[in-house]
Amino acid sequence: MIRIKSKLMIFFSAFIVLLSSVFVFLYIDNINMARTYDQVLHRFFLLNELYQDATDVNDAMNRYVLRNRSGDETLKQYETAIMKLNNKQDLLVDILQNDHNQLLVDNYNNMIDSYMTESRQSLIAFDLGNQDAYYAHLKQSGEITRYIQETTLTIINSELTDYRNVFELISRKNENFRYLGVFVFSSVAILCMIFAYWFSNGITKPIQQLTAAANRISRGNFEGEVTVNTRDEMRFLATTFNNMRSNIRDLVVEIKQKSELDQLVKKMELKSLQNQINPHFLFNTLNMVSKMAYVESAERTSELVDSVSTLLRYNLKKMNYIVQLRDEVNIVKEYLFIQRMRFDDRVTFTDDIEERALDCLLPPLTLQPFVENAFTHGVESYEQGGKLHLAIYESGNDVIVEVQDNGVGIDPETIARLSGDIPFSEQTPMADSNSNGIAIRNVQRRLQLFYQRNDVMEIKSEQGMGTTIKLRLTRVNNGKEEILHA
Repeated sequence: MIRIKSKLMIFFSAFIVLLSSVFVFLYIDNINMARTYDQVLHRFFLLNELYQDATDVNDAMNRYVLRNRSGDETLKQYETAIMKLNNKQDLLVDILQNDHNQLLVDNYNNMIDSYMTESRQSLIAFDLGNQDAYYAHLKQSGEITRYIQETTLTIINSELTDYRNVFELISRKNENFRYLGVFVFSSVAILCMIFAYWFSNGITKPIQQLTAAANRISRGNFEGEVTVNTRDEMRFLATTFNNMRSNIRDLVVEIKQKSELDQLVKKMELKSLQNQINPHFLFNTLNMVSKMAYVESAERTSELVDSVSTLLRYNLKKMNYIVQLRDEVNIVKEYLFIQRMRFDDRVTFTDDIEERALDCLLPPLTLQPFVENAFTHGVESYEQGGKLHLAIYESGNDVIVEVQDNGVGIDPETIARLSGDIPFSEQTPMADSNSNGIAIRNVQRRLQLFYQRNDVMEIKSEQGMGTTIKLRLTRVNNGKEEILHA
């Protein structure tokens, strides 16, 4: 992940390196041009100084001859002029000579040598009094001086030609430098604008997406994700935001489920409270009746009262606790005992229960509504031959509970209402005060919330053939108790 700070550092470093490279290139090229210009001027100065020194040699020789004194100061001036001319001559080849004027510079160098030789011979002849030789060498030195002047002009003209080429080259370079400066400035400006757009877009676009997503969340819409293609802190922020939204969505779903479960529990409590008319007085009365029946040797009556008391006490328990399946089975047996006492042999009750399956946890008052519904709407109307069977067995990690009767059966529309496919209404027959239809729907929803699955109930029925209701319970740990305690 490249941080925003690193991006800025990389850009400004590249920007500084680019500008520094351009400035270094311009600086080096300016130095080269200045060096070339200095070399040209130095060559001009050298030629001028050579010609001037040759003239000084000739003037010093004339002064010496006019004074006619060999030890005079004029001889020193002549020697000084000769020395200066000789020093300049040593620089001639190193500074002036190139591939174009090599022959011309060699001739120029030889002429200077000849000129110094002739001037010395002229002074020697003059000191010896040999007038013919003096005039001959003087004439020769004059001609050589003229040649030096002409050659100097020729070399200067050649140098001017070369300088014109150098000047044109310098002018072209200056023009190119101007174009280069405009190009570099334009390129840097364009690159800065592109980077500024890219960099600002990489920050503002994710922020806009996060803002829009936050507005949707504030309106209760938790769908969609913020996608950021950058590899900086904004991507981490988007990922964190998506995780936060997902967590909030799950939390809202969980809160809704808990709220729905609480509502279902409240309904069951309300239904239980409707039958709770001074429960302590009722329990005490039932206990007193049971004891009196036992004293009067009416043992079956005593057992019946005990069963009714146990059933009422269980139904009046708090609904926000979980129980084991064995507790539900025991209370169903109490209910069936009461019904056997009531209908005698008209209905036969059987069960097939696996003991190890009874440790399964579930909400209270789960089995009784199904058994009661099977009895009330299935076999209660039979004069004889009614059958009611309860089966509990394990299937993988699930515990299956089947409540089966051979009653009148249930029509498809009622099955759809009981399964939740069609809502109840005030005109629905199964929704009247003598029906357990709403209770069954309530239990189904409580099981769905408790086990976090939808396939908790299955109803199979045929008219006149009976009904089988199958409950699919999941083995859960005690942590599920928090759902009902919350």
